[in-house]
Amino acid sequence: MLQTNERILAEKRFIERKVEADENIKRMRHDLKNYYHILNGYANDGNIEEIKKFLETRIGILDKSSSFIHSGHSCIDSILNEKIFVMKEKNIQYTENLVNIYIGK
Repeated sequence: MLQTNERILAEKRFIERKVEADENIKRMRHDLKNYYHILNGYANDGNIEEIKKFLETRIGILDKSSSFIHSGHSCIDSILNEKIFVMKEKNIQYTENLVNIYIGK
């Protein structure tokens, strides 16, 4: 019973983080159009240095965005995503290297 409750809580945290990530993506898409106009203005002015600064800032923001694991197994996804979230909160460096995950039934 305890494992089931833990699994449900992990799933709930995963869903909450997924919803939050989806909302962030919507905001980013909304902002992209404005960013393109800004970059176009800098390009029309020949201001390459401002374009570089602008892009470096945006890349930095994207690097801080949440990433999610999608293995096809919701329980594993929940556990891994929770661990990744905690590591990001604590500024712990990590590398995602998931290849050929197989969970037999």
